[in-house]
Amino acid sequence: MAESAAERTEPATPRRLEEARARGEVAQSRDVAAWLGLAGALVLLLGEAGARLAGTVETIARQAWSGAVAPPAGLGDFHALLLANGGAASRAVAPVLAGLMAVAAAGPLLQNGPLLATKAFRLRLERLNPVMGLRRLASVDRLFDLAKALVKLAAIVAVAFWVLAPRLDALMAHLWMDPAETPAAMRAHARALVAPLLALLAAIAVLDVAWVRHRYARRMRMTRQEVREEILQREGNPHVRARLRQAARELTRLRLQAEVGRADVVVRNPTHFAVALAYDRGRMGAPTVVAKGRGRVALRILELARAAEVPIVEDPPLARLLFRTVRVGREIPVELYEAVAEVLAWVYRLDRRRAAAWGVAS
Repeated sequence: MAESAAERTEPATPRRLEEARARGEVAQSRDVAAWLGLAGALVLLLGEAGARLAGTVETIARQAWSGAVAPPAGLGDFHALLLANGGAASRAVAPVLAGLMAVAAAGPLLQNGPLLATKAFRLRLERLNPVMGLRRLASVDRLFDLAKALVKLAAIVAVAFWVLAPRLDALMAHLWMDPAETPAAMRAHARALVAPLLALLAAIAVLDVAWVRHRYARRMRMTRQEVREEILQREGNPHVRARLRQAARELTRLRLQAEVGRADVVVRNPTHFAVALAYDRGRMGAPTVVAKGRGRVALRILELARAAEVPIVEDPPLARLLFRTVRVGREIPVELYEAVAEVLAWVYRLDRRRAAAWGVAS
């Protein structure tokens, strides 16, 4: 079988998941949002906000049905009555609507965190294709979603019937009750239905989250060829990487050779550490470490120093101290002045030309 037709057996890479998230494609359960919406609505309607809304509706209904308010004599009176009742209703409804909006925003936020997918707003012509739309409607996932919705509806109806069947006579009695008593009675029935209904929907939401994430992971799977291509895009061609590493090593070698070549002395220990020092009295306030290394790098520094005829001093304690405390390109600290001065004095006695460059020769 050709690689392009291979099954998607590899889990999605982080890059693929990030690209899908940028397009707005995330694992999101609608049942979680539905549960939060229902729970929020019940809390609001059965709480203080719901009581205020019910009281406002009751007041408006009493005024309209009792005849306490005179019928509008003209269009102006009708507008005034509508404005007064509409303002009172709006003030009562506003807290409920604000709470529902907050709950609706909390559903996606809890599942996937903050998400601003601007690519999701781009026009996709394939969405306008009726043939593709019919194929999506007839897909296995859509049929499964339909079956799942029917099962959920049946479960909700069964729970509602189980809770409300013993209360059927009381519910029918509300038809002859005083309208003022109806809101309180209906709230009592709703409270009896809330706990089992929310428990059922919570269980459905948990199962749906697991199913949605499983289906999303399957949809995001990649072929082995796609994984290899992503690795090549992220890390580049291995031959190119090898050439880049070789070029970097060559550049490091040339830089090390140049720095050791301009050094005035190399302090070693005896082969484990090597530190090259340079001193130019006109440009430097103190001797400066121009190169350092340990192990193979130290051996390379010593080799370059011999080729450039740079004096080499064996001073293990000083070599270790310079290697561990002074970075390349930095001047030595004050506490090392005396020890380094002794090394430079030895070089001065050995090579008068270097001393002349430091400005200490006669």
